[in-house]
Amino acid sequence: MVVNAPQLDQDWEQRRRALRHELRTHLNHILSYAELLHYDADAAGEVEFAEQLKSVQEAGQEGLTTIGRMLDTLSTDSDAVPAYVETVEHLMESVQETAARLQASDYASDDDQVASDLKRIANSAQQLVAAVQTVASAG
Repeated sequence: MVVNAPQLDQDWEQRRRALRHELRTHLNHILSYAELLHYDADAAGEVEFAEQLKSVQEAGQEGLTTIGRMLDTLSTDSDAVPAYVETVEHLMESVQETAARLQASDYASDDDQVASDLKRIANSAQQLVAAVQTVASAG
């Protein structure tokens, strides 16, 4: 079977869009829950809690940028992919650690919804790392 270059480009672009969607979904969960929790914590006067959530949001934004760059280079420079994967792993490890620390706070202990949302953030970070590793290994 002979496949022409435009078809390969089209197939790759379609695959890249699907990967981008899959990976961004996990990040969007992290960003959305962090934003909701940040707003509520700020309104409740939980300044330190809100500040720590800001770091989760910043890590999520950096993750979006990193994933975009990784997917842009995946087809042209596969040697660069491990560095992007490592960056995402580091960012999501930080997100998970912050979520765990916040779950142990009095504010989260007093509110089941806050604790549940923090678990969702941590789970999404874990799922993102697994998905990025899968993408990188499939190359």
